[in-house]
Amino acid sequence: MRSKIRDSLLISTPAIWFIPLLDSLIPIYFHRPREIAGYFASLAFVREPIQSFFYLTPAESYASLHFHSILSAPLIAVGYHEGGRFISLIAVVATAIILYLLAHDLTNSQFVGIVAGGTLWSIPFMQRFAYTFQPETLSIALTTGVVYASYRQVRDEPTWAWPASLLLLILAIATHRWEALIIAPVIVLYLKARDSVPHKASSASCFCGLSSVSKRLY
Repeated sequence: MRSKIRDSLLISTPAIWFIPLLDSLIPIYFHRPREIAGYFASLAFVREPIQSFFYLTPAESYASLHFHSILSAPLIAVGYHEGGRFISLIAVVATAIILYLLAHDLTNSQFVGIVAGGTLWSIPFMQRFAYTFQPETLSIALTTGVVYASYRQVRDEPTWAWPASLLLLILAIATHRWEALIIAPVIVLYLKARDSVPHKASSASCFCGLSSVSKRLY
């Protein structure tokens, strides 16, 4: 456990380089309209937390509750206008840690886990997402979490795994409705595990993990 905590801190280190970028100006081709829309969506949740669901949610890129904006709202409420960007950075950090845990548990190798989690920071899209208002970062973190919790459920059956998987799935759908598609590879994982062949379950878990990340990096 201590080694996993230490490795998680190590994998999170690249986030330090992105902190100064959180309040930087961004080129227009970095989805500037999303920055504006995301800020005002969060502001709406601050000023009219109930009413905003009736006039904001249906038009907000046909999403569900946009959980990303809800998490950003308290930061914006205290005057931190880049709160949405900060949530994006935290989501990328969470994704890197979850990938580390998944790879570590699949291979029982600390090195493979660190490489898997650390490699995420080398992906150009993730570098851009880490300091801009991108709800996709939260979607990736949550769906990857669904995969990891589901894998732990079929491998060890801990009491926390299936409730965590269900909660993360609900929150992912609350970020974007189409994140419900992660159910498909998770079903594959459970079906492979039912065959009672360990390497098949591991292969399915790798497929699920890659699906949760790559489906946003098209």
